[in-house]
Amino acid sequence: MINKKELNIGLFLAASFFIIFGLMWSPLFPGLDDDKVNAFHAADNLFNSISKGSAYFMEQMEEKNEPFLGKTFKASLNVGNERRAVMAQAMLQSARAGVSLDGTTVHVDGDLGLVIQATITDSRDMFHNDGQRVGARYGYGEAEARELMYVWYRLFKDLENEFNHQERFADAKHVAEVVSKSVEVGYNFYGIVPESAGSKAGILTFSLVFYVIYTLWWGMAILYMFEGIGMKMKAGKKKEV
Repeated sequence: MINKKELNIGLFLAASFFIIFGLMWSPLFPGLDDDKVNAFHAADNLFNSISKGSAYFMEQMEEKNEPFLGKTFKASLNVGNERRAVMAQAMLQSARAGVSLDGTTVHVDGDLGLVIQATITDSRDMFHNDGQRVGARYGYGEAEARELMYVWYRLFKDLENEFNHQERFADAKHVAEVVSKSVEVGYNFYGIVPESAGSKAGILTFSLVFYVIYTLWWGMAILYMFEGIGMKMKAGKKKEV
C-alpha cells in the first residue's frame, strides 16, 4: 500500500541529495590560483596543504646521500621521447656527468652522489614553489619545471632497475628512496601552500560532519521511498526445532 507522506519525504530527500551533489561538482569553491574548482578538488587541495607540512625530507636525504659522493656509475637510461632526452642531458651535465644521446636513450657516466644532490636541490626548490629557479637552472622557464622533475623521475626509475640488474642493491635502494622522498614530494606538492591542521580545524570538522550527514541523507531517502511504496523490513519469524 502506498504511503504518500513517506514517499514524498523520500523523494524530497533524494532530490535534495542530487541537487547538492550537482553543486559539489560545480566550480564554486576557491582553488589554488584564485580560480574556482569543484568541491572534490577543493577538498583534495585542503588535505594536500595540510599533509605538505609533514612531507619534507630534503635535508635528511642530503645527509643520506653523503656516502654516495664520489661513487661512479655508468648507465643507459630511456626517458620516453627526444625532448626529455635533451632536458636530461642539460640536467645531468649540470651535475658534472658525461652524457651522450641516442634518440630517447641517455648514456650517462658520472658521480652518483653529485647527480642525486642536483636532484634533491631541484626537489627542494619545487617543494618551496620556486619552479622558476628550477627551469632557469637548465635554460627553461617555470612552465617546464614539472616536466623537468618528471625527467628526474624517469631517469631514476630506470637507474634503479639498472642497479638491481648490476646487483648494486644498496645504490638501487638509495635511488628509490630519493625518488619517493625527494622527487615525488617536490613534484606532487608544487604550487601548494602548506597549512597546519590547527589553522584549518573548522573546515576539517565541517568536512567530517558533512560526510557523515550526507551519507545518512541518501540512506534515509532510500528508506523512506521504499517504505512509501509499501516495502518495509520485518524481522523474520524464529523457527522452533
